Parts: sequence; C-alpha cells; structure tokens
Amino acid sequence: MSVGTVSTASTPSKSHRSRSESYQKLKEEKDFATTSFESDTNDGLYRKLIPSLYAYSSLHGCIDQLIPTNYKFLESSIGLSPKSLGMLTFAQKFTQGLFTIISGIICDRQISATNKQLENNHKNLISLEEGDRDSEFAQVSYRNVEDENQSGNRIERESEYGEEEYEARSLSSRSEASEKSQLLQYSEDINFLRIWPAYFMMVTTIGWGMVMISMIFASSFLQMLTLLCFMGAFLSLMGPLTQSVIGTFNNIGRSEHFGNLFLSQNIGRLFCISATANIMGHYFDFTWALLTFSFLSFLFSIFLYKSCIEHAFQQKGGKTLHRKILSYTGEHAYIVHISMQIREIFSKLSYGKLKDFIHDYSYVISNKSAWLMLVMGIVNGIPRHSLNFTMMWLQYCGLSPLLATTVYSSSWISAILISPFVGKASDYIESIYPWIGRQALAQTAILLRIIFMIILLRYIPWGSHYFFYYLVVSILIGFMAGWPGVGASRPILCQIVLPHHRATLFAMFSLFETIGSAIFGAPIVGLLAQNYFGYDSSLKKEIGEIISSDNLHALQTLQLNANALANSMLIMTVIPWILTIALFGLLRLTYKQDQNGNNQAILS
Repeated sequence: MSVGTVSTASTPSKSHRSRSESYQKLKEEKDFATTSFESDTNDGLYRKLIPSLYAYSSLHGCIDQLIPTNYKFLESSIGLSPKSLGMLTFAQKFTQGLFTIISGIICDRQISATNKQLENNHKNLISLEEGDRDSEFAQVSYRNVEDENQSGNRIERESEYGEEEYEARSLSSRSEASEKSQLLQYSEDINFLRIWPAYFMMVTTIGWGMVMISMIFASSFLQMLTLLCFMGAFLSLMGPLTQSVIGTFNNIGRSEHFGNLFLSQNIGRLFCISATANIMGHYFDFTWALLTFSFLSFLFSIFLYKSCIEHAFQQKGGKTLHRKILSYTGEHAYIVHISMQIREIFSKLSYGKLKDFIHDYSYVISNKSAWLMLVMGIVNGIPRHSLNFTMMWLQYCGLSPLLATTVYSSSWISAILISPFVGKASDYIESIYPWIGRQALAQTAILLRIIFMIILLRYIPWGSHYFFYYLVVSILIGFMAGWPGVGASRPILCQIVLPHHRATLFAMFSLFETIGSAIFGAPIVGLLAQNYFGYDSSLKKEIGEIISSDNLHALQTLQLNANALANSMLIMTVIPWILTIALFGLLRLTYKQDQNGNNQAILS
C-alpha cells in the first residue's frame, strides 16, 4: 500500500470533520434541552419567576392596605361613616371573590396546557436521541465502505467516494436541519410556557395603577364604590396564581414559599402604612399617595415586560430568530393565545361543557376536609376584615397618627419577622406528626391570639400615655399571624385536591371566603358600632385638635367611639376564632383519609 493511499484513508475529509462537528453541537444542544426538561417537570419551570412573584405579592399587599389605612381620612374628607366604609370594603372583596373564580380557571388551564406541552417535548427529545443513534450508525457504515474501497483503483474509489460523500452530506444536512428546528421549537415552547404568570401580573398591575389614578378625582361614595369594584377585580389574581405556581413545587417546600409570600405581602402592607400615615401624612395629602403607588404599579409592569416577557424569547434557541419575526410570532401570538383562553372559559356556560366541568370536580363533594376548609376559610376571614378598623380605633384611643401607625405597623413587623419560620416550622412538625401537626400549630396560635386581642381591646386604658402597652400587645398578636393560613390551610388544600384543580378550587374557596368574610366582617363592625354601641359620627375636627382643646364633651365622644369600635371588633374576632379552633379539631379526623384518597386518584 502506498504512502498516499495510507494518508488518504487515515485523514478525515473536510466534509466529514464538518459533519462530526455539527453532530457534536447538536448533541450538546440536546443535552441542554434534556436537562431543561428534567428541571421543568419537577419544580424548575417557574423557579425563575419566584422573585417577581414575591415583588408582586408585596405590591399587592401595599395596594390592598391603602384604603383601610386611610379610613379616618375618608371619614373626614368625603364624610363616610363606619357603615359606608364597611360597604366599600364589602364591594371590593365581593368583586374580588367573583373574579377569583375566573382567575383560578385560567391558571388551571395554563398549568394543564404546560404539562401536556412538556410531555410532548419529552417525546420529541426521545425521538431526537433515536435519530442521533441512526445517524451515527450511518456514519460508521460509511467509514466501512470507505475502508473496503482502499485496495481498489484510486480513481474509481475517489469517484465512489464522491457519490457516497454527497449522499451522506445530503442526509446529514436534512437531519441536522430537522433536529435544529425541533430543538429551537423546544426552547421556544419552554420560554412560552414560563411567561404566562408574568403576563397576568403585568396586566393586573397596570389595572391597579389606572384605578388609583381615577381615585384622585373621586368625591362621593358611589364613585369610590365603583372604583373599588374594579380594584377588586384586578386584585383577584394573587391567590389563584400563587396557589397554582407554588403548587408545582415539592410538598415539603411549599409552606416555605407560602411563608415567603406572606412575608413579602406584609412588607408591602407595612410600607403602605408607614408611607401614607407618616411620610405623606405630614407633608402631602392622599392624592400624592395614590400617585406614588400608581407609579410603582406602572414601573413594576414595565419591569415584568422587559425582564420576563420580552426576555423569554431571547434565551437559548430564540436568539436565532430575527427580532421583527420574534415580535409577531412570540409576544403577539401569546396575547392572542391568552385571549382565546379567556373566551373558552365563558364557552363553558353551554350545558354540555358545564356538565363535564362539574363532573371533573365532583370528587370534592365527598371530600369532608374540603368542606371543612371552605367553612374555615369563611370563618377565619371574618377577623381579618374586621380588623380593618384598627388604625381608626387607635386614633380614637388618643394616639397621634405617628403613634397609631407605630402600633399598627408593629403587628405587621412582627408578622414579617416570624413568617419565614412559620412555613419551616409547619413543615417540620408535619414531618414528625403527619396529618395533625399543622392543625395543632394553627390551633395554638389562634388561642394565643384570642387572649392577646381581649387584652388589647378591653384592658388597656384610653390615652397616649399607655402607648407602650398597645405596642407590646400588638407585637405579640403579630407573632401569631400566618400560622392558620400559611402554615396549615394552604398546604393542606394542596394535598386534598388534584394538582390540575388546585387553582380553580382555591379560587372557589377564596370566593366564598372573601364574600362571606366581607359580609360578616367590616360591614357588621360598622353596623354594631353605630347601631348598638353608640358610635357618634358627628365629629368633624381632627383628633389632635380635640385632644389639645380640652373640650370635655368632645373627649368623651372620642372615648365613646373608641369603646364602640373596640366592642364591635372584639365580637367579630374572638367568636370566629373560637369556631376556627373547633373546625381545625374536626380536620384532624378527616385529613388523613382524604389525602390518601387524593393520592389514589392521582395514581389511577
């Protein structure tokens, strides 16, 4: 064998090297796609959105706290009585509960579509791996043919080599183009599936900003009522969205994420209280507060678009697309997709689809824990709405706006400090005492909160001299917050319903909870205070002016109003909390059986 022949046989051709490099590149891309799929099918699909979800929760808490913090301002500026203020709260919560159902259905449909798409992508990746093995086998066969022809005539072999090379190159090019197309489609699908929570958050934050700007021009009860109904609709996404997204994570880690959400929401509430009552209350009026928070809403929506929605189509796989083509095939198509999802929801009003919809969720009817959770949500939500009058009550107790804000915010601060430990402690107790640990922690926290609430509303004397007592008891009450909801109710709800029904059922529960607690919460407090405990709404002066004027009759009116609000809030907090403790006790008897039934339904 000549030297030239050996050299030709042992040295790879240029086309062969190019083809090998292409296969190696495709192999790396498939490894990347496979890794992405494995993380997506566990809990990695929405993990990058968690910081944005926490920020959204914080802003949500800030907006939700804006009106209750300024009850006294609305009473003096627009002339709203406690009954009118309670009706405003009810209107917002009622609308929020109704739209929570729609939000929950949309979120569940998106979760189901995501799971189906991931399964299809996984099948495509398997087919790509099989195609890669076939291509490697073709290359080996080609090398064998080349080796067999080495002993033949050099000219004849080169001619045959050229034909084989052309056929192999054509086959390789077609296979490579097909695999690149499928890998690119996979990357686009993953980015597409990731952005729907960010898109919903962006739309609702824009809605918050528009409603708050409109509130600047509101000057009557009817105008405020209408605007707060719109606000409730835009605030309805928070619960179903967080329930569906965090529901995709592992069971033991869910409470920690719910605790962090509770933490971020309390930070937002605290910021609202401090900004409106302290900073803006001294230097600006309520209008500047509305402008500030509307600006923050618009700013966050822009951040979501730039960091999540627009950026999602520019990651690996999407970089090869032209920017103009990307705009029309990505973002615009996604808007059309979401619009079709919303339209399909209302198509369920037809009898046939409604019947199928009810059949899918029929297993909840026989789920005793679900019914207990529903009643518990209504009962436990009443104190939360009743305590919207706390800031107003503290001012009637003789505390200045600064001191009242300090006491009120101290409860939120303590809740913020304890919230990271609520989820972890609940998960730890649940791992030691399955099926009863979460309920026991919730019952203990509620019992202690009842004791502290009675002390705060009944046994601390009137006047700013007792500011320290108000502060300490308020801090202790805040430490007991979050345990029933974050530590018990929401993780338990994830376990007793099917994964693709979590957002919808949470929305249904939230609907009854919001409407029921809104009816029996703030409106009943205002009604009891005015009609049964002698609340006098004739005072038009600022509380600070009344205290400094030493007007005995006006001071007695302040004390009368403080006692009226205290008695009303005491009734609407202690009684529901006692009922909640009893319901958690009943849940111990049903939770294990219903959780096992849910696991069997998933396996079947």
